[in-house]
Amino acid sequence: MIEPQLYLKTVETYFEFLVDEFEFVLSEERLRGNVFYDVRYLRIDRLVSISYENVEDYLVVAILLLDDGRVPRFDDLNKVFYLEKMTTILFPQLGAEKIETNANHFANLTPLSSIEKRLLKSARELRLCIRYFERIQKLIT
Repeated sequence: MIEPQLYLKTVETYFEFLVDEFEFVLSEERLRGNVFYDVRYLRIDRLVSISYENVEDYLVVAILLLDDGRVPRFDDLNKVFYLEKMTTILFPQLGAEKIETNANHFANLTPLSSIEKRLLKSARELRLCIRYFERIQKLIT
């Protein structure tokens, strides 16, 4: 388990590249007690959701394509791209050098718990997936 404020701080630190490199803005932080946390980053055409169910220890990171500013349902697989699926498609196509160079971007971060380690892994993966998102879209749809 991770405390709500630590989760928010960790996400903001590990995923700051969304703001710095990809023109997203931190748009929403939702906390439901110590059970469910969701941090969302928004751009004109996309939303990134980083949500965690604390009790079940379940982390979900997804890119959602907005439809005239509206957020699609999470079961709309034409508009919702889950990180796990994106990495399965993209990573075999990338060389080890690109993956290692990307990992170096996060070298100064030190996760202290298992959820922080998973958040860092997700941040590394998401940074690459966003960089190659158009390629992923073509392969999925």
